[in-house]
Amino acid sequence: MASSVARQELDHAVEQHKRLIPIVCRETESELTPVALRRLHWIFFRDVDDFDQALATLVAATPPASILRVARSVVTPACASSGN
Repeated sequence: MASSVARQELDHAVEQHKRLIPIVCRETESELTPVALRRLHWIFFRDVDDFDQALATLVAATPPASILRVARSVVTPACASSGN
């Protein structure tokens, strides 16, 4: 990982036994990928991949409570900034 902050976040997530769902948006050097991510099943969202299939895979792999939590974190700031 190029970002030390991202690496710290990954290390913290692993230590806390958080569920990780790696999403690939572009190719990267495999030796730069942390071991904690190498062993997982990746979901490919690259330009050459089927977006609808990747999204369906992501939704299927994500517990409903997590989807709701993410939706709230995206909607709430947007509503706050628009005055709603």
